[in-house]
Amino acid sequence: MKLNKLLVAAIVVFGLISCGDEAQKKEEVTESSEINADSANIKVYIIDTTLSSIKWTGSKPTEEHFGTLNLLPTIVELNGKQIVHGDIAVNMQSMTVSDIEDKESNAKLLGHLKNEDFFNVEKYPEAHLVVLESRVDPDQNIMMVDLIIKGIQTSVEIPYNIEYEEKQVVINGFCSFDRTNYDIKYNSKSFFSDLGDKFINDEIKLDFSIVLKEFNDN
Repeated sequence: MKLNKLLVAAIVVFGLISCGDEAQKKEEVTESSEINADSANIKVYIIDTTLSSIKWTGSKPTEEHFGTLNLLPTIVELNGKQIVHGDIAVNMQSMTVSDIEDKESNAKLLGHLKNEDFFNVEKYPEAHLVVLESRVDPDQNIMMVDLIIKGIQTSVEIPYNIEYEEKQVVINGFCSFDRTNYDIKYNSKSFFSDLGDKFINDEIKLDFSIVLKEFNDN
């Protein structure tokens, strides 16, 4: 009699374990299917460096200056209007000054921006915007980015718009950053109190237009 009861108990326990395993397997299969379905919608693009551009703007109390930066041909992954991942690499040695027509004055400012007082482009030829994730909202899309300048990394959120055209995808956006976070302290009133009106604002603005074309590794 005791043997029969033990057998019945063992069968019940085994049945519960089997049902639990089966439910877990179903859950794993469902999750795996969702991941695969989501991954299937991801498309890989490469930055078209000839059509893409970044405009930088810096200022001080009496005036502002602006110019351009070129991008390098890196990969960006999209899922609809969501940026899944991308390492947007900026060629810092391509920096130009656009607002000064006099060649000597232009070269003087550009040389200063490229030297150790500012971006030190010889030592740090690239800056990076590494997209970690993005959020698509009805009012505004936001990408969460690690901004790396002079080897220093900070996290920023950047609003962006994305448009699908016939043969390309265009991402437009704007952001600003505090240059002192990247060890660029030249004439910053945050560090030097005796500058009067000779200081340079810490904020640098970036307007970007990134043109993507479908990536083909064949």
